[in-house]
Amino acid sequence: FEPLQDCFRYDDQTMDEAGLSAEIDGDPNNPTFTLTARTHMACLGATIPDMGDSSLYELGLEAQSVRLRNPKFCLYLRGPDSCEKLPTAPIWDGWTSYQAHVSPSAVAVETRLYLYGLRDLAEKEVAEVQYRNVKLRPVASPSALVMVRQPGADAEALKSPRTNDTEYDRINPANYKVSDLKEGQLVALAETIAPGWQMKGGEKTSLNGWMNSWKVEQDSTSATMTYAPAKISRMALMLLPVGILAAIALLAWQGIRRARKARKS
Repeated sequence: FEPLQDCFRYDDQTMDEAGLSAEIDGDPNNPTFTLTARTHMACLGATIPDMGDSSLYELGLEAQSVRLRNPKFCLYLRGPDSCEKLPTAPIWDGWTSYQAHVSPSAVAVETRLYLYGLRDLAEKEVAEVQYRNVKLRPVASPSALVMVRQPGADAEALKSPRTNDTEYDRINPANYKVSDLKEGQLVALAETIAPGWQMKGGEKTSLNGWMNSWKVEQDSTSATMTYAPAKISRMALMLLPVGILAAIALLAWQGIRRARKARKS
């Protein structure tokens, strides 16, 4: 994080006069941030330089209200110049965990994370909040497939990896072909879960609360994941020229009929 800033300066008070402070202590690799403010608003900001390298991120932190005000934070998008819409924070009762999945913005030229220390509304006492375990980590790439297998009950099986990459062919963004499936395995597609994704021979589930996944019902040499709405759209595009030609033919035929009727009358 960058040095302390005054993010709501509405008069000539200095940061010291406004009661703004930021203390960073504990583990240097995972410190605790303590922010205070009597007036104005204390804030710590940090740029996320690689935002967009992954298709999904998890924002996680722990925070608590020490005195007067609750924690507040913002994933700021420069370009739209607004905060990312995040799920409502829980009731802050002692150290409270917060997690949310966010996708990068296609129109943002820079993404920043801000931690705030809000002022006392009466501007008489010093409000204080704390943050720790602040992380923003990538959790999905645009076209990743993973195979999660159910290990056996013996000790050696439990020691073996539970998740591994699997062989797959990305036919197009709406079709993936997966090879060598075994009964009981869980195949997951790193795309936000949607009812349009289908895979024959698998029972639809969700992994980690957001990822499309299927439990394989029987051994199979291959299977295809398909996004049905995309298939319908492609068929509609293929039929569009035929529909246009049919409409032109119908208009021409109606014109000929009107012309014949006009000559007869």
